[in-house]
Amino acid sequence: MAPSVAGRISDMVRSGALKVSCGRVASVEAHSGSLRVSIRRPGDRVAEIDVQWIIDASGVDYSLSEDHLLARLRDTGLIIKGPLGLGVRVDASLHVVDAACKPRPRVLALGPITRGVFWECTSVPDIRVQAEKLAGEIARMS
Repeated sequence: MAPSVAGRISDMVRSGALKVSCGRVASVEAHSGSLRVSIRRPGDRVAEIDVQWIIDASGVDYSLSEDHLLARLRDTGLIIKGPLGLGVRVDASLHVVDAACKPRPRVLALGPITRGVFWECTSVPDIRVQAEKLAGEIARMS
């Protein structure tokens, strides 16, 4: 990661704006205007956190079954497969589309996982354009 990005992340962690932790997503549910995420931590401990945003930039999973987060989001109807079964379906503003075919206002995706919609989104320049669009969308909604 670029030193300037590492510095910004370190500043966010120090200020409490960003918390970094490890674990696997066990479930995601809508809860009181936010999203409640259950995380299975090492040693099988489960922690629940309320979040304002979920952004998945983990890469391509064409089947949505290999990745635990994507499988849980699919199973709860928060995401659906993208066109041709590639990645997840998103709208033009990178909002993930749910099983009711409605964009989720606080669930966004970028990069290769949006390949079914945008196809060319696997190189750094393409992802950079998407990241700028996503940042603008988050700023607009905040």
